[in-house]
Amino acid sequence: MKRLLESYARKFPLDPEKIGSTWTVAPGPFSFWVTGLYLQQNRSVLVVAPSNTEAESMAAEAAWFGAQKQIVHFPGYESIPYRYAGLSWAPAVQRVRVLSRLLNGERLLIFTSADALLRRMPDRSVIERHCIRLHPELEWAPRDLLRRLIDLGYERVDQVEAPGECCLKGEILDVFPVNGEWPLRIDYFDDTIESIRTFDPESQLGRERASEVIVFPAGEYVLDAESGQRLINILENDYPAELERPAWCRADAVLQHGLYTQFHHPGLEEFVGLVEPLSSLEQILGDVIQVRYPNGAVREAMSRITREFQTLYAEEKEQIVCVPPGELLARNALSGSTSSETVPTGLLLVDYLPGTSDPDRTVVTATAGDAPKSTEYDSVPESQAITKEEFTESAESTESNSSPGLHFESEVDAEQALEHASTPASELTGIQEISGFSGRIHEMREKLMEVISSGATVVIASPYAPQMRRLSGIFQSESLDIRLYYEESELEGKDGPGTGRKTKKPALYIIKSPQRQGFIIPELNFYLFTDSEIFGRAYRRRSRFKRVGSTPIESFLDLKEGDYVVHVNHGVGRFVALEKVRAAGRERDFLVLEYADEDRLFVPLDQISMVQRYIAPTEKPKLDSLGKSSFKRVKERVEKRIEEFAEELLRLYALRMSRKGFAFPPDTA
Repeated sequence: MKRLLESYARKFPLDPEKIGSTWTVAPGPFSFWVTGLYLQQNRSVLVVAPSNTEAESMAAEAAWFGAQKQIVHFPGYESIPYRYAGLSWAPAVQRVRVLSRLLNGERLLIFTSADALLRRMPDRSVIERHCIRLHPELEWAPRDLLRRLIDLGYERVDQVEAPGECCLKGEILDVFPVNGEWPLRIDYFDDTIESIRTFDPESQLGRERASEVIVFPAGEYVLDAESGQRLINILENDYPAELERPAWCRADAVLQHGLYTQFHHPGLEEFVGLVEPLSSLEQILGDVIQVRYPNGAVREAMSRITREFQTLYAEEKEQIVCVPPGELLARNALSGSTSSETVPTGLLLVDYLPGTSDPDRTVVTATAGDAPKSTEYDSVPESQAITKEEFTESAESTESNSSPGLHFESEVDAEQALEHASTPASELTGIQEISGFSGRIHEMREKLMEVISSGATVVIASPYAPQMRRLSGIFQSESLDIRLYYEESELEGKDGPGTGRKTKKPALYIIKSPQRQGFIIPELNFYLFTDSEIFGRAYRRRSRFKRVGSTPIESFLDLKEGDYVVHVNHGVGRFVALEKVRAAGRERDFLVLEYADEDRLFVPLDQISMVQRYIAPTEKPKLDSLGKSSFKRVKERVEKRIEEFAEELLRLYALRMSRKGFAFPPDTA
């Protein structure tokens, strides 16, 4: 697939430095398109998605098109501010893995979220200061080194298998650096390091000797004892004594670990900036191409995050010690301006109009190049593609007021962008959306056989091996060479799709891939289908809870004390409060819902989509009872009524179709 991507990049050179570049890319081919952009650049490319989930999905799709080792996911913490609840360990480790590669100067294709882009982080000097440098003949007692690793956030286990783990067995210390490709086995003689080897985490067998290694902390928020004490003094002297503060930063608190870290000192991430310089992901990246997709959704996510910070700060500043949002966020999402950071020069905004599959429709959605600090960006209306007249009107209107629109640094920029406004999207990207078959297997088979016979390269993607074998059986034919690929590495072989290698029989490539939507590249005679487009059924990642789309509560800020809500499993309850509860050794935020007989249900905040706002004519509904089947019976009655209503509609339309209509004469007036 990498050869196909390289061919595409040569056919459609992508130059985001050209002022006035405008792009509209459908969700299906976006990962392919942005990977092609990355291959042509001599610098990193940062892709910003609305959420961690979407960013991770995009990264997984992009990995199948090539450059797997250079494609990384940089997650945001997506935690609630001003709660002192601590940060999750897994995303912290993944973040440092990516940061270590960036600090080493690697050129990467990074997929991240609006949350990660917004939140400030310690400057690179702070992170590098707490790295451990190890080499043979270094005197550092194994137990002391183990204690330092634990202080840095490493987890002690019985057998090291994953990044961020460490283990001491006699005079051998194993550690998997979060910045390393392989775990390390450190062999001691007394208190002196005798040798360092990498080893295979699966077989636990040694690999190669290492002369020197650097071990990064497991999280980026780290303070030494001196800086930590300075922070405690600031919090004691600069904030009123009656304000609540984390237990670890009280004057009488005893330092349990040699360092202050985000893992052992919840809430530290909000106070680090008082004693250490802060940076942002944009600043650490430096000269980078930044792509936001879909721009409208990213902008909305940034606005929501900013609003949550501002709202919670206003509520909590009289109760607890908290730092203003302006010190915690790298960018003001509402205005598009920055605090001290500068807007990156290669900013590329990409959007897509849902439901517009016409390849000749385009929209002005992106402006790249040197963007001034005050430049504002916005997504286009979702109702229609923009016209030249609307574009001109929008550009003029933004000069006189601050309403959302398209802003340009000069008239020349606007004129050059206007030229692209009339250019079909398919000419800009060379990629078209694809039409599905919705389960029409016979029609699909005929169409694909026709396309394959014409010499086109056809690939079908499915995330499941059984589905791949099912597809292979559907297309089984003596005149067709069916090839199945279960790993990304197999696609780079000499017989993979896009290699241009001639085959004795027409070939159909079926790959195991998380690709969610297909696309066509007419210039390369390439077709990519997904199994959901063939069978008319979209597959999603399994969720621990059912997502309900009626009136979802998207943020805890949408709820007020006393609001009536409906839990998908337990029925009608009343929202009481948002509380922190310690469970399984860590604190989590829970929605507290009250039911009949004053029973209470604690719902983890990450399951908020299980709770819907109550909407019904009755202002004060009867609360359901926990552990009883009353709500289940209500759901069963509703389901039965819906089925009866559907049957009634079917009979009505069948009756209409069976009757003859009356043909009226033409209008004579």
